[in-house]
Amino acid sequence: MAALLTLPLLAGCGDQGGDDRTVDGPGASEPPVSRAASPQTDLCSLLTPEEVRALAGKPLPLAREKAGDGGTRVCVWGRPTKVGLQLGAVPASEWAEGLPEAVAALEESGAHAGDPDLAWLRRGASAVSAGRALKGDRACRLFERLLALNGVAGARDWYVSAAPAAAPQLLSGQACRDGWFATLQLVRPGLTGSTAETARMGAAFEALLGRAALSRTAR
Repeated sequence: MAALLTLPLLAGCGDQGGDDRTVDGPGASEPPVSRAASPQTDLCSLLTPEEVRALAGKPLPLAREKAGDGGTRVCVWGRPTKVGLQLGAVPASEWAEGLPEAVAALEESGAHAGDPDLAWLRRGASAVSAGRALKGDRACRLFERLLALNGVAGARDWYVSAAPAAAPQLLSGQACRDGWFATLQLVRPGLTGSTAETARMGAAFEALLGRAALSRTAR
């Protein structure tokens, strides 16, 4: 299983116990990225109340921004231990700073030796290790290479997984597009990991990444 990089979010919305189950993408080992999002980005404006309601199944209290693990910024709706949604977003160039660690884990596993996607990732990791910042679009292309190594079919720039396998309590997703990387984590009773739930989170990624890209070009 290939390593994917994610943003560390708040405790209580992540580990629900049990094994990860692939819904429309991989469950994976995920070394964190510790860089904070740009302070000019209003994270909580990246999703509308209607989009939050579509994910949670009911209206949630007003969003609030908090500090996640490693100094990141996250936006939280509701209660992460009951019914809640968390969003993290950073420029993809900052996400890519974790590539050397991820590539090292891939090479140590030996599971993808000779894979052309791994060769692309290795070149990106070498650039980061040499102190060169990757452009956002290139970072997102490397994210797609990671998805390909995890078996995500087609030209997909996001994935969603559910955990635990027996009775999902958490939907967790990642996406990268137009120079922005984002994570979403949803906790609520009655999750099934269905295609419809996955599609709703995919639609949320489509919307929020579009707004993030607009906010970047507007500055």
